[in-house]
Amino acid sequence: MRFSEITEAVADNIAVFYGGRFQPMHIAHQQVYDHLVSKFGTANVFIATTFSQKAQKAHVMGDFSSDPFTFDEKKSIMSAMHGIPADRIVNTNPYRPDPNLVGRKPESTAVVIVYSAKDAGSCLLYTSPSPRDT
Repeated sequence: MRFSEITEAVADNIAVFYGGRFQPMHIAHQQVYDHLVSKFGTANVFIATTFSQKAQKAHVMGDFSSDPFTFDEKKSIMSAMHGIPADRIVNTNPYRPDPNLVGRKPESTAVVIVYSAKDAGSCLLYTSPSPRDT
């Protein structure tokens, strides 16, 4: 993992979103989460996952092969098996998370998105203009 320094001159606060499908979350995922918490603090680190429309349609058809768990089931697994607080698990697009869902203002929050190398092609990098830039 690589980190760049984020200073108060850039943003008033930070929200780190560790995104993925987590079908299911396993020990390596938890190790990444724990590392992020040690670097940025529990209050700033969130798991970003969702139950996509594609997965919902597959479930309706009885196909649980690629996405066996719903968002609520993933959240339950993460909390019960990995001890991740339920309020740190957010139902949002893992590759473009919404900071509003965790009580952060997009215009003053540095959003850090963490994902695995295999998911790199799914990410759309974006930035919000800072009010300081206008």
